[in-house]
Amino acid sequence: MRRTVLLTTAIVLLAACQADDGAGPAATDPTTPAVAPAATTPAVAPAGLPAPTAVTDEPGGVRRFGDGRALRAAYDPAADRTVVATTIGLVVQAGGDAPVTLSPAMATMLAVSADGTHAAMTTSAGHLEVWDVARGTEVARFDVALDRFTTLDVAGSAVVAASPSEVVRFAFDGSTTDLLAAPPDTTLGPAVVDDAGALAVPLQRDRPAVAVWSPDGTRADVDLGLAAGTRLTGVRWSGDGAHLAVLHAPPSSGDTLGIWDVDAGRFTGHVALPNFVTPAQVAFVDADRVVLPNFDRVVAYDLTGTELDAFPIGGSTVAGVDVAGGAAIVSRLDGTVTRWSPGAAPVELDTRTVTLVDHRGGAAVTNVDQVGLVRTFTADGALRHRLDRWAVGEATAVDVGADGALALATSTGAVRVLDPSGGAVEAVLDRPQGAVSDISIAPQRVATGVSVQRSVEAWDDTIEVTDLAVPTAGFSLGGEAENVTGCSFYAADVVFSPDGTLLASTSHDFTVQVSPLDDPDATVVLEPHLGAVFDIELTPDGSHLLTSSEDGTMRTWAVDGWELLDDVTTSPGGWYSMAFSPDGALLAVSDADGRISIIDPATAAVERTFAGRRTALGDMVFTPDGRAIVAPEPDGAVGVWDVATGALRAELRGHTMPVNSLAVSADGARVVTASQDGTVRSFPLPAA
Repeated sequence: MRRTVLLTTAIVLLAACQADDGAGPAATDPTTPAVAPAATTPAVAPAGLPAPTAVTDEPGGVRRFGDGRALRAAYDPAADRTVVATTIGLVVQAGGDAPVTLSPAMATMLAVSADGTHAAMTTSAGHLEVWDVARGTEVARFDVALDRFTTLDVAGSAVVAASPSEVVRFAFDGSTTDLLAAPPDTTLGPAVVDDAGALAVPLQRDRPAVAVWSPDGTRADVDLGLAAGTRLTGVRWSGDGAHLAVLHAPPSSGDTLGIWDVDAGRFTGHVALPNFVTPAQVAFVDADRVVLPNFDRVVAYDLTGTELDAFPIGGSTVAGVDVAGGAAIVSRLDGTVTRWSPGAAPVELDTRTVTLVDHRGGAAVTNVDQVGLVRTFTADGALRHRLDRWAVGEATAVDVGADGALALATSTGAVRVLDPSGGAVEAVLDRPQGAVSDISIAPQRVATGVSVQRSVEAWDDTIEVTDLAVPTAGFSLGGEAENVTGCSFYAADVVFSPDGTLLASTSHDFTVQVSPLDDPDATVVLEPHLGAVFDIELTPDGSHLLTSSEDGTMRTWAVDGWELLDDVTTSPGGWYSMAFSPDGALLAVSDADGRISIIDPATAAVERTFAGRRTALGDMVFTPDGRAIVAPEPDGAVGVWDVATGALRAELRGHTMPVNSLAVSADGARVVTASQDGTVRSFPLPAA
């Protein structure tokens, strides 16, 4: 249900986070509840945000919801085919057809041949896979240690993988060739491959040089004549392979772009750069013009380094410069993409989305933003495809109702309620504010908590309750996004009382608020902690509320009258998660190191600690029979711990990235998980 929580307690109010007016959260006698401002009608949310709802039944009785999140993509306009590397596999989509999965592995790097027929990817499972995407067949597979390489390119009938210490050629026929191993005094720069398959690798040493392999594999090192001590940042090929853009910094001056004539063996021009520029920010738009950012402008230069044209960068930093159709494709960190032909006015491609995580040029333009939206453009800049099936962001929160109904939420603000049988969508409750970090479902009601950072210490912390039977009867709290000193982290937490009459929730001002569902104007605000509230938990009988904070305390409140009954010291940094056994006799907690312990709720004394580690953040729940605890592990698995022995008795695997949230069905038969990979999964719970 919850992903993580934030609370703060201010017994000593001067030490609590204070709002900009200096007043801070209102101090009250803990026996006299404070009353929150009147609840407001929830804002109208846009319907239909992409959400992980497509159902796929997998082996072992596992049901997957969603197709993952797109990470990288490349478009081939000749075949109208898009290769997409997602969090759960490599897929190919031809035109508007349904995508076809080639590999179930998550790609850590993706390279596609210039003709669009082959794709290579390194995977999180430790392989290099090469695919003929036109035929849908695997060409070759190699065992490659995770994070061994930092760049990947397709060069002819081989894949070139490189790192600061080595360059290796992996041929489509399954053979490998070690092209270069860096000597002790040399570091290798980013490898680059031109359209014809020529390879260039910067050699950073006392006197830098560039190692070059022609398409036939012949090596010829290029002595650039750079002074000893020069930093060689990287190089980029011109489209015809006749020139190299050389980014370097001589010891006696600042960063410089040099344009190297490969055949003549000399620099034809230089450009002084007032700012650091990476190879990804440099591109030749044609044989004799190179484009790159220069301070506050994007500038085109000829081969002598003479400025030809420029346009203002605008309000966001340039992330990369690619080329398509003889024009520069300028991608910025804010998600804007501009097509620019020097001598003409720049043109924005489509509308701005969010930060791009992948952008490519060539015969077409392809980009992927951080929520997984894939957009492809023709070389002249016309939008060709907008593929949003993978634009789900992270699956951030999940809960299961007493009747088996599934509620889920994402980092984009998508909220869905699915029926308990086939997984059909019963309700679309998208939140316009953005990321939902927690969700809770009760009979006929769904509560969500938004956590959207608006500035360094200001968060949209909207809590919203939707009545599924009478939507107009819902209400919301918070959302003012005021600055609160010291509040650099916040993740909402929402929980219904066992009898379904109250909602407890957190605010980024370090308070906990409790709302009667039949009279939200009577919401009670408890005294703030002295740091972020990590978790709130109601006892199974609904008589007490526990709050755990980064201030290193756990508080116990009587629900009847909201008297503060206890304030005990926890482990340093606080308990990130708490969970009661179904009978209320045991309280499990987990700390910043991921240790799970059973404690005495009255004294916070640790009675026993479990084996292994779980993720620091995220849910932790008892199974309905009280015999096991379920919690996410750091590698994306979900652990099932035996309560009596503390031993890890089972692991549920399938997610490729860590789990944010989980819930156990009321009958104890299934565990439902929401992951950073953008999917929700329902696992059979292993028997004891």
